Amino acid sequence: MKNQIHRQNIFNARVVSNSHIPTVAIVGAGFSGSLIATHLLRNSSQPLKIKLIDRNSEFAKGVAYSSKENTDLLNVPVGKMSAFPDDSDNLLRWLESNSHSLQDLLPTPVSHRTFIPRQVYGLYIQSILEEAQNNGKNNVDLERLNHEVIAIEKINQEFLISLDNDTNFQADKVILAIGNSPSNPAQDNHNNFYNAWSGSALDNINPHADILLMGTGLTMADIVASLHSRNHLGKIYAVSRRGLSPQIHKTTSSHPPLFTLENLPLNILKLSKLIRSEIRKAQGLGYDWRSIIDSLRPITQQLWQKLPKTEQKRFLRHLVSYWDVHRHRIAPNIGEIIRAKLKSGQLTISAGRIKDYQLERDKTKVIIRPRYQSEDTVILVDRVIHCRGINNYHSLSHPLINNLQVQGLIRLNKLGLGIDTDAQGRIIDAQGQISRLLYTIGTPRRGDLWETTAIPELRRQAQTLAENIIADLEIPKVELITTPSLRQILSKIA
Repeated sequence: MKNQIHRQNIFNARVVSNSHIPTVAIVGAGFSGSLIATHLLRNSSQPLKIKLIDRNSEFAKGVAYSSKENTDLLNVPVGKMSAFPDDSDNLLRWLESNSHSLQDLLPTPVSHRTFIPRQVYGLYIQSILEEAQNNGKNNVDLERLNHEVIAIEKINQEFLISLDNDTNFQADKVILAIGNSPSNPAQDNHNNFYNAWSGSALDNINPHADILLMGTGLTMADIVASLHSRNHLGKIYAVSRRGLSPQIHKTTSSHPPLFTLENLPLNILKLSKLIRSEIRKAQGLGYDWRSIIDSLRPITQQLWQKLPKTEQKRFLRHLVSYWDVHRHRIAPNIGEIIRAKLKSGQLTISAGRIKDYQLERDKTKVIIRPRYQSEDTVILVDRVIHCRGINNYHSLSHPLINNLQVQGLIRLNKLGLGIDTDAQGRIIDAQGQISRLLYTIGTPRRGDLWETTAIPELRRQAQTLAENIIADLEIPKVELITTPSLRQILSKIA
């Protein structure tokens, strides 16, 4: 009997209530990171520490919404830009309630169809985070850290987060919310070369400077609009492999759903032919091609996941540029600016491959091989701005991503489109194991989801990810304390 009691006491001594307050570290404080923090603040019913970390001082705006140019508009109208998937009018209500303070920034009147400035949307996200923090529970704490995360090391069932100020802290969960284009800040703004996402691509620019934009997509359009607002007079060259630029948004009638996963071929050539055929039929009935492309939106992720890897690669090699310019469109005002500059000759958009750069005194000599031509074109510019984003993680030079890869904590997607995750955004490590501690959201999941960079996908991911983390952290836990060796225990029982 005495031995049985002693065994029970030993067991009880090893189990204690878990008084540890869990910490969630969110690396990146743009739209995604700030929205995850917002949901954690709103919905956690247990004590929680949230550390929101970003090297940029203006939290919640991120690169995408930090613009100070009032002509730099969202690419999607107000009615589709609510931060909450189950409250489509949230943004519109916020605009209406803050109309007086925003009157110098907003067109009048504002409706679901209005394209608002990016800086206003950044203020909206900031307001959401502030409100959640002010109205949050006393035992849920948000700390903002204006630093760069330089390393994340796994120690047992926690992570050690190291910052660029030689400090570190431990976290139970880590979320990588690093956005569209993680870049090494040390590589930005070198000589005449600038990164469009550095926040200073147009700083101190001479109004007569000639500029080369590497890329002709949405970022190119944003830069051109910003230059227009500054009354820039210099020549603007935009070059990409195919020379395609974004189409313009237009109000259209919704087309009844045409496609299901069952009736779509899993062959890119057949798929593109089918979509073109349906567009021609719809146009014959008075519909716009945009309504057909938009009708694919609800099933794009599932379709991508069903495609064989060979077909995904074929799509990326031959069709992705055409898809992007039709799927990701620009505001009508921005479209008019680009049209006017093309017509005047100030802006040229061309297809070609940049072969080389050579610094010549204070200018950059750029050698371009135009598409379908055998002779090079040479231009002299004062500034080169990289607008193409990060498409291939295999060639990405980013300290944190490299750090995680060296440790085997992440596995790069085979297509080079980000890192591998499961359906909940949990990161898959180099051994193929699904982590319950490390997560990501948005662009790093592009290889698995494809459609993962727009607000509708990001806001749903943010909400679901926060819900899953809260549920996981609120599971009752036991904690093992240090115990004697098995030999010592048996000797005492004996």
